[in-house]
Parts: sequence; C-alpha cells; structure tokens
Amino acid sequence: MSNVTPLISIGIPTYNRANKLKKCLNSVLQQSYNNIEVIISDNMSSDATPEVCRDFMRQDQRIKTYRQTENIKGAPNFNFVRQKFTGAYFMVLGDDDWIDPLLIQSCVTFLEDHPDYIAASGQTMYYRENNVKFKGVSLSIQSNNPSTRLINTISQVVDAGTFYALYRAEIMNDIPYLNVWGMDYYFLCEVAFQGKIITLDEVACHRNDNSHLRSIKEFVDREGHVDGQETDPYGVIASIMFWRIIVGGDIFKKLPDYDKLSLAAEVVKIVSDRWQIIGEPDLLNIAIRLFSDKDLLAKYYDLRTQIMSKWLLASKLSKNPQWYFTRKILRIFNQLSFVSPPSNLEDGKMVSEIMRVSGTIDDRELKTDAKQILNLFT
Repeated sequence: MSNVTPLISIGIPTYNRANKLKKCLNSVLQQSYNNIEVIISDNMSSDATPEVCRDFMRQDQRIKTYRQTENIKGAPNFNFVRQKFTGAYFMVLGDDDWIDPLLIQSCVTFLEDHPDYIAASGQTMYYRENNVKFKGVSLSIQSNNPSTRLINTISQVVDAGTFYALYRAEIMNDIPYLNVWGMDYYFLCEVAFQGKIITLDEVACHRNDNSHLRSIKEFVDREGHVDGQETDPYGVIASIMFWRIIVGGDIFKKLPDYDKLSLAAEVVKIVSDRWQIIGEPDLLNIAIRLFSDKDLLAKYYDLRTQIMSKWLLASKLSKNPQWYFTRKILRIFNQLSFVSPPSNLEDGKMVSEIMRVSGTIDDRELKTDAKQILNLFT
C-alpha cells in the first residue's frame, strides 16, 4: 500500500442550496484524508449561500470560494471548478451530496496502488422524500481495450452516480463537460476510453434524488437548451456520442478512421437497443452547434458522399463487402434523421444517378438503400 498523500481537489458547483451545502461541506472537511483543497463556485445564488461560503472559509483555509457575476448554467459551472483545481486527483460533488468519512482515503489508496485505473468511486446511495433510499448501479469497467471499455460503459450506465468519482487529474482537461443533456454519460464514456474505472463497495457517496420530480424538458429549459432535446433525449445522446467519436474528441484521434466509424456505429446501436430514439429534433444541427470548433458538417458531407459512391459501386457488382459496413452508417444517418441539402454540384449529380440506377436494378435491398440515401437530402 502506498504511503503517498497527494493533494486532492474537490469541486462543488452550487446554486441556492445553502442548507444542503453545509452538510456537503461538513462531510468533506471531516474526511480521514486531510490533504485536500475545496473549490466552491456559487452560480449567483439569491439565498444565504454566500454567507455559508464565507463562514466555512473562515473555519478552514483549505476552502476557496468563487461567486459568478451571473448565472452561467450548470455545465459551465461544473467546468469552472474543474479549471481551478491544482491537485493530483480531482472529484466533483453536487452541493446536496455528502460522502462517507473514508471515501477519499479509500479511493486515493486504490488509485495509488493500481496505476492502470483512472477513476475510483464509492457506491452511490440515493434518497427521495418519505425516506425512500436505494442504491445506484455500480460501474466497474476493467477491460484492457479502450473501445471495449467505452462500449461496456454505455451498455451499463444508468444513474451515472460514478460521475462523482475521484479521477486522475491529468485526464481531466482532455474530456469536456459537454453543455448538453446527458453530460455525465458522455463524460463517463470518455473516461472509460482513457482507463479503467472501479466502484469500491466499502464506502459511498450519498445523493438527494429529485430527478423523478422534474421532466427532461424542465431540465433542458433550465439549462437554456431550446433546440428540442427534450423530445428525443436518447437520440441526442446517440448523435452527440457518434460525432464526438468521429470528429469531436481529441482522445479518439489515435483510432484509424474505420475503427472510429465502427465504434461510433456500435455506440448508436447500443443506445437505440436500450432506449427509444425518435429522430424528431434536428440532431445534426444540435451537434454542429455543440462542436462549433470542428468542421462537423464537412465530415457529414464527406461520409454522405462516400455512402453514395459505394452504393453506386455496389449496384454494379454482385458482391461488395465494403457496402455492408457503409450500409450501417446509412442506417444511422436515417435513424437520427440527419438531413441536409446537396453540398455541391457533384452531390446533385450523384443523387440523380442513384435515382436513375435504382429504377433499373432488381436487388430489393439496394433499392431500399437508395430510398434511404435520397431521404438524406431536403
């Protein structure tokens, strides 16, 4: 067992939960592990939160507090505390969470002794009104293959309590808190791609759960998302994860293009198998706006052109193994209702050629594929 005591950074984004924040902070300050810094970001609370922060700062010099000059919404406030950490490990806590006294010590000890693990958490215990208590779904992801770990995570994640784990700090800047519904799912999947995750049975993070009292629409409205995410929340997750793997995430650059597409396609399949995807909102433009620093639309056009080219080739050959994989991407584009006008004159010519050729061939599957290709164009 390691005797090293690295600095642990604990970020607490908060808004209008002064009384619950007290319980959260007391549980942190009463940890058996002492080498910690606590970073609080008050998201322009209108209750007694500023006074609570000042009182705790006077009691313990390990606490640092910041107050936003305006409400910057949830994900940006989470990101703010993350940007302030200086420790070798980092964890974020909800302002109404509290943790067992041995949680940090247990997680640090495990991670110091197991360098191939990137995150460790305790069990997650949830509490609702009338003293209803239940345990969250533990997430322990231990494959040696990065893509397998990501697939296992999106296959198993439910309540995402493992999001409040202790992480090695060096990976934190590579994985964003995406300002979109399902942020904790995306984050955990990318963490798993970077390394192994463990849930420790002997300690717990305790969380007040009010999710059943609030609709997805209420959540996305509160966060300022006005693009219809609430009408197809799992379509949003499938679309964002697809594009994150294809163009958005630097951590996926190590994968060859074919492996990126294979992984992204498998993720969409798993999401659609677990939940309902409607394809009602403009999922393509939601992703384009979210990844505004990436030329996502150009990649979409490129993939769409590849689909058309390979269909035309398949229509001339009795067997074309390349088309069977390309068909998967076509199915995803249709399932997620990715629609856009032709990007150039050449695309328009290929559309016309597909319309002509599809009327002359006997292969029913290829005829169906042609209809789906034409559905990609407005």
